[in-house]
Amino acid sequence: MDDGVRENEMCPVFRATTDKQPHPEPAEVDSYRWVDWTTLLSGVADGSQPISPWCTDQLRELAVLGADPLGWPTGSTAELPPAALARNGDLRG
Repeated sequence: MDDGVRENEMCPVFRATTDKQPHPEPAEVDSYRWVDWTTLLSGVADGSQPISPWCTDQLRELAVLGADPLGWPTGSTAELPPAALARNGDLRG
């Protein structure tokens, strides 16, 4: 990044649907907003949506899957790591 920050990490990306509002950990998340996929991509492309360089790379890789994330291929819930499962067990088996 411009300030010298460098990252070397794997950042898994999950596609999910919900009708509930998220409750992020306040110590880790300052704010959030819902943004549709095409708005996110165009905002990153025109610079109006600043994101990290590694997120930009991930969006570029995901964009090839198509314009509608709901049409992207899905994997098996059984293959998710424990950390990806909902605390209340909604995603379990």
